Amino acid sequence: MQRDLVVRINYEKFTVALRTQALSDVAKNDIGDVTSQVYGELLRLLEDKITQCRGNNGDDDDEENDTGGSTITTSTLAQALSNDINIGAGIGQAAGNKIGNTTENSNVARKRKGESSDEEDVVTSKSRATKVKFDVQASAKHSSDNHQARITQLKDHLLLLTGHNHDLLKKLSNDGLGEFTVPFKKATEYMRENELDTYIASAFGKEGLRISHILRKHGKLDEKQVQKIALMRQGEVRKTLVRMQMAGFADIQEVPRDTLRTPSRTIFLWWFDTERITNLLLDRIYKTIARCLQVLETERYKERVVLALADRSDVKGNEHEMLPEDHLVKLSAFNEKEDRLTTQINRLDQLVGIFKEF
Repeated sequence: MQRDLVVRINYEKFTVALRTQALSDVAKNDIGDVTSQVYGELLRLLEDKITQCRGNNGDDDDEENDTGGSTITTSTLAQALSNDINIGAGIGQAAGNKIGNTTENSNVARKRKGESSDEEDVVTSKSRATKVKFDVQASAKHSSDNHQARITQLKDHLLLLTGHNHDLLKKLSNDGLGEFTVPFKKATEYMRENELDTYIASAFGKEGLRISHILRKHGKLDEKQVQKIALMRQGEVRKTLVRMQMAGFADIQEVPRDTLRTPSRTIFLWWFDTERITNLLLDRIYKTIARCLQVLETERYKERVVLALADRSDVKGNEHEMLPEDHLVKLSAFNEKEDRLTTQINRLDQLVGIFKEF
């Protein structure tokens, strides 16, 4: 290597790796641990073909750009997948002679007259309760040397990913035992919706989350329509909508019925502007990160004497022997505050990645 060679850190690839980790966590929460490990390995293999993430500013809806133009086959994934991952676990298995009985019992329960829907749900759930179990020892029946069995188990996990409601994985063809790609745009939009729902639920409760889902799905609605769809009392709907509007999470549009524009002759339509609210949330995240950094700098300034002593080369690693008791108490308290603030900053930085960079 030449001494005058100039190198730089490829931040774009770091963003791609962080997106891989975030998508793996989504698969873990929605499907399961083993399937998320398979999905994570698939995404890591695709990283070599992806130079950067598109972020949330891409206006091109072309499918090739959505997937990054990268594909992978089942055979390639099976060769790269570590044997430490027990892919025989995490998938439910039902006995073949039980499936027909379950369906028949469910149909009988639905055909009974005079029973409430709640009772039907209880009967159906009881009939399903013992039909599926997770065989965590499936790998004992199929040794790691049985390549065909491992391929079959791998296909089961890929099938779970392709069957996800928000397209975590997409099958293109049957080449190489199955050729797949990841529609990153749809997957990241799903992550943004999850984080947005988490914030709305924490700020406005389940009522606000329900109303936001309704407005996102149906568009502009008046108060009575929201009340009818949400099955909530009028006062509760109005109170929640006003709270969301004051916080900037709901917009209202006035549609006058005549030229006088009197309130009694005006229709007020509520709606949810996802893009504006995402930018609003990003702005609050940046401000929170700035406040956390300011608090951390203030705490460092308060304990600057203790930190200067602890930073000495002859003290590092020997704090308990070299520092007095009161300095140890202050140092321990500062380290605890620093850990909490750093953890909070890292979490907020992940949200920035989800809302803006992925």
